[in-house]
Amino acid sequence: GKLIIAIENKLGLKYFAGAPEDHVGIPMYGIEGRYRNDQPHTFGRRELIHLLKLAGFAGIEFLAAFPDYKLPVSIVSESGFSSDDFDAAPLAWQSVQRDPQLPAVLAFSPELVWPAIVNNGLAMDLANSFLIVASPQRCENLIPTDTLAWHFSTRRNRKFCKVTEFVQVEQNQIEVRYKRLSPNCGNPVVGSLIEQHLPESCSYKQGDVFSYEFVRLVTCYGWDVKELCNLFIRWLNFIASLACAQGHYVDLRSPSSKLPGSFFDYIPQNIIVSRDGSYHVIDTEWVMRETIEMGYLVYRAINHSLMGVVTRFRQQGDAGIKSKRELMMSIMQGIGWSISSGVIDRYDRLESEIQKDVAGYYNEKK
Repeated sequence: GKLIIAIENKLGLKYFAGAPEDHVGIPMYGIEGRYRNDQPHTFGRRELIHLLKLAGFAGIEFLAAFPDYKLPVSIVSESGFSSDDFDAAPLAWQSVQRDPQLPAVLAFSPELVWPAIVNNGLAMDLANSFLIVASPQRCENLIPTDTLAWHFSTRRNRKFCKVTEFVQVEQNQIEVRYKRLSPNCGNPVVGSLIEQHLPESCSYKQGDVFSYEFVRLVTCYGWDVKELCNLFIRWLNFIASLACAQGHYVDLRSPSSKLPGSFFDYIPQNIIVSRDGSYHVIDTEWVMRETIEMGYLVYRAINHSLMGVVTRFRQQGDAGIKSKRELMMSIMQGIGWSISSGVIDRYDRLESEIQKDVAGYYNEKK
């Protein structure tokens, strides 16, 4: 038999992330060893291994749940953190904003810290929560050793929900496998505005997520909107080259220029930059049933690259941008477009309709 435990880690990174003024009572209680004998305790990884062995469990496997065990978006195995071919850091840093218990004010940016922790081999010890598989027998393969991680996409209508599995099929080769959580659905699954095309599998691409360049920029003191615009221009040039290769002319001077509906998911969050500087589009499951305005694609890119990921925008070098709308307008103007507030309103309405189509509601980060 096996025992499966879901439990928080008293040394989890998020307990260090709260702002200094919030470090009273609960947030730092376990880390500072303030438990009394008549209170429930939480433990770190090493303590949990010791307690499980005392209880008679000889086989113990740890997995890390992100953002935590209550509502995990991603789960990474010990093999996932130790594999030289797999980078688990994006699964950690992209999940930070999905934590409903994330403090309102943070002492540091967890999305910047996770890559350093993963690269230094500390991710399992500092994971916010654990999933533990334990057995009385000292047996190997309590969980599949070739499975590196799982990512769950569930904040959607049931027919669109999926799980993504990262599997090491051989040395230097990882396969990304997709599975619908509603197996009776066909492929594609068609909505009123959008379609979901889910492949069975594809090859894993090593490299850095392009959107992380945006995150690093706006979390540095004195950042400039011009630098942010330059990143978006690089991305737009790549998009234009892809469109051209498929026989579609795109006028980058006009936000009204149209792209095929298959470009809906070609946002920086879904682009990997390899060590040789080449770009690779990944995880493009969504296809819009109509053509897409270039301006709307930029709107989506800003939302997904910044608004749903960044926990702390640092102070800018100039007077500063005070709202999401201002940032959106400034980036588009920096690209060289003349965009009115009414056009942004139209993009807002379209995004709202698409979110309702996919998830049944519009969950906008303010």
